[in-house]
Amino acid sequence: GLGQTGETYLVDTTRTLGVSERLLQGGGRRQTETEGVKKALAGISGQGQYQNAAGTPVLGVFRWLPNYQMALMAEMSQDEAFAPAGRLALVIVLVGGLAGVCLGAGALVLSRRVARPVLEVTRAAMAVADGDLSARAPATASDELGNLARAFNSMTGELAALYERLEKAGQEREAILTTSFDGIAVAAQDGRVAYMNPGMERLFGYSTDEAPSLSALAERIMPDREERGVLVASLMADMARQNSPERVFSYMHKDGGKRWCRLRISHMDGGRVVLNAQDVTELKTSEERVRHMALHDTLTGLPNRQLFADRLDQALRRARRVGMHVVLVFVDLDHFKGLNDAHGHAHGDRVLVEAALRLRACVRESDTVARLGGDEFVVILADLFRAADALPAARKILESLFDPEVAGGTMFL
Repeated sequence: GLGQTGETYLVDTTRTLGVSERLLQGGGRRQTETEGVKKALAGISGQGQYQNAAGTPVLGVFRWLPNYQMALMAEMSQDEAFAPAGRLALVIVLVGGLAGVCLGAGALVLSRRVARPVLEVTRAAMAVADGDLSARAPATASDELGNLARAFNSMTGELAALYERLEKAGQEREAILTTSFDGIAVAAQDGRVAYMNPGMERLFGYSTDEAPSLSALAERIMPDREERGVLVASLMADMARQNSPERVFSYMHKDGGKRWCRLRISHMDGGRVVLNAQDVTELKTSEERVRHMALHDTLTGLPNRQLFADRLDQALRRARRVGMHVVLVFVDLDHFKGLNDAHGHAHGDRVLVEAALRLRACVRESDTVARLGGDEFVVILADLFRAADALPAARKILESLFDPEVAGGTMFL
C-alpha cells in the first residue's frame, strides 16, 4: 500500500520474509538480502538509500525489534520516491526565480507533510521495540503513508493480542499444575529434576531442593538399597523409550508412613520427560482388604477353605521337590452344638476364636491353621523329615484345647 513500488515487511534472523503481502504474491516464503536488512539484523535502526533484493535502488527505513527478534522494513524505489522532487525541480527551472521561491516553500511544506507520518511510524516502531505494544502511529491521511501507518498499527495490534493470549495460556497452565492433586514433575534425560509441582511434593514429602534428581528422591523414599536400585533402573529405562509402562511401587513418605504410588513417564520436546504420579495407597489397602476377606475366615481371621487348598498344594509340591513330608491335623470341637444351644451363638463365636488362637500358638510360623467351616479346623505341618515329627505338635494341640485355665475354665464347657 506504499505507492506503486513501496512495501512494508518483517524479516526474521534467517533473513526470511515474515510479513509481506506484495512480495509473497508469488507464493511460498523466500529470503531477502539487502543493506538495510543486514543493518537491521545487526541491531542498527536507521534509514538510507540502497539496492533491494531485486537490485532496484530504494529509499528504506529499518528498525530492529529485539523483543521479537525481527527487523521491520519500509522501502520504496528511489525513482518513485524522488519523482515528485524531479518534477518540482523542472517546474522551478521553467517558472523562474520567483516561482522557484514559491515552489521551494511549497516543497518544504510538502516534505514536512511527508516526513511527519514516517517519523511517527518510526517513533511507534521504536516504542514497540522497547516492549510497548500499545504504541500506535497516527493514520489520519488517506495516502500511501496513511496506509503504511494503518498496516503498522494492525500488525502491532495482532502482536499485542498474541502476547496476551500466550500470557493467559501460561497463567492457566500454571494454575492447573499448582492446583492439581496429582504429582507432576519434569526431568532431564540424566534424571535431574527441573520442575516439581505442589502435588508431587505432597505425594512424597520432598521439594526440588531436597530431591534434585530421581536418584536422590529414590534414596529418600526407599531405604532398601536393592529395591531402590530396581526402581531407578526401571525409571531410567522408561525414560529411554517412547511408550513406557505404568509403574506401581511402595515407598516411605517423609512423615514415615508407608504408601503406594502409581507413576508413568511421557516424553516432551527437547529430550525432557514428564513424570505423572498418583497416590494409590487407599486403593491398594482396599485391594488387600478385599483379598484378605476373600481368603480368610471373617470370625477367626484364619485362612478359609480356598486359601487352605492353595497352601496345601504348595506344601505338597515343595515336599515332592525336596523329599520332605506334609502332615494334616484335623480338629473337630466336641459338643459344640450343645454349647451354642446352652449359652447362645455369641458364646459359640468366642469358643471358635479362642480355639483358633490356641491352635496358632501350637504350631510354627511357617505352618498353616485354617477353618474349614463350623467347628472344623485343619492344620498343615509342612517340611517334616518324618511323618512322626508331627506327633509333638499334635499332642500340644490336644493339651492346649483341653486346658481349662481360660475364661474361668468355662470356655469349652
